Amino acid sequence: MHQNVVVVTGAAGNLGRAVTGVLAARGCRLAIIDRTVESLESVAAELPKGADYLALPGVDPKILTPRETWADVAAYDKMAADLVGMFQKNFERFASQADTEVLSAGPVSPNKAAAE
Repeated sequence: MHQNVVVVTGAAGNLGRAVTGVLAARGCRLAIIDRTVESLESVAAELPKGADYLALPGVDPKILTPRETWADVAAYDKMAADLVGMFQKNFERFASQADTEVLSAGPVSPNKAAAE
């Protein structure tokens, strides 16, 4: 993993900051992206000394929210719903082979959620 660059979007958020710190501590090369230069500077200041990173300020924040990149939001919503459905069906197909932890973190279908 050390030869590749790991891209962390939302690097200044709670999860992004945690992931960035762990990857930097493991010696990974990082490309960190967030909405503002100031937030990236804050993340960079917390990285271990000598961490190899590239801050990417000026990246249009819209790309961090894919729905905002579609001209037809209704088409995006339909595609997203279709993909969620396919993922849930595929997850159910292999559920018998998964550990309890994986099953606990897996998707919850709307029908299953309503039953619980």
